[in-house]
Amino acid sequence: MKFFTSSLVAAAIAVATVEGVPTPTPPGIPSTSGAQSQLAALSVRTTDATGYSRSKFPHWITIHGACNTREEVFKRDGLDV
Repeated sequence: MKFFTSSLVAAAIAVATVEGVPTPTPPGIPSTSGAQSQLAALSVRTTDATGYSRSKFPHWITIHGACNTREEVFKRDGLDV
């Protein structure tokens, strides 16, 4: 299944990047200044209100160097990591 999905994605990218082929543009893209205004208006939380605490995940131990278990799983299961 991974091969099929990867092949399908690669084919879609190849088709989308063929010179002269128009690609669809999503509606409602703001101007640069509009996007900057929208970003500036976002409120940013300074504390974590989700209850997440790294100490709740002791199984994410350092494997070697700065890589922990989570990062090793990404390398193991990911593509081109």
